[in-house]
Amino acid sequence: MKAMAVNCGHQAPDEDSLRFFYEALKRYTIEQVEAGVKKLLLKWAYNTRPTIYHLVKAIDPTPQIKAKAHVQADLILEHVKKYGAKEWPLLDDPITRHLMTTRWPYFTWASNITESESKWWHKEFVEAYEVYSESETIPQIEAPEKLKQLTGSIGRLT
Repeated sequence: MKAMAVNCGHQAPDEDSLRFFYEALKRYTIEQVEAGVKKLLLKWAYNTRPTIYHLVKAIDPTPQIKAKAHVQADLILEHVKKYGAKEWPLLDDPITRHLMTTRWPYFTWASNITESESKWWHKEFVEAYEVYSESETIPQIEAPEKLKQLTGSIGRLT
C-alpha cells in the first residue's frame, strides 16, 4: 500500500486506511495482493492512489461481467446471422438462456431483428445481463407441476 502511495506522490496510508484495505482484501493471499500491486505499479498512470476496486481487478483476472455479456451477445448475433430463426442456439450460460426465453423469446426475436437494430439490441442485452448477474439467484425456468408429472415418465419402461 505504501508503494502505491509513493508511486502516486501521496503520503503513506494511515493505520485506518491500511485496516480498511486489509478487511477488503483478506480473502486473497499476500502473494496475490503483492502481484496485484506490482501489476498496478507498472500500469498506473494517474496521480491518485488506486482504489480497492482497481486492486481487486488486478488481483482477480477472471472476466468481468460486462465482458462476458458482450461475448454472449456476439454469440447470439453470430448465430442469428448464420441460422436465422430456424435453429435454437446452444445457450450454456443460464443468464443468456433466461434472457433469450423470457425477455427476447429467441424465435420471435430472431425473425424480427434487423441489421440496423442489432447494435442497439447488443447494448440493451449487455445492460440486462449485468442486472441479472447482480441478482443473488440464477434465473431458472421452472416447469409447472403438471408438466413435470407428464414428462417424468417419458423414457421409462412400464
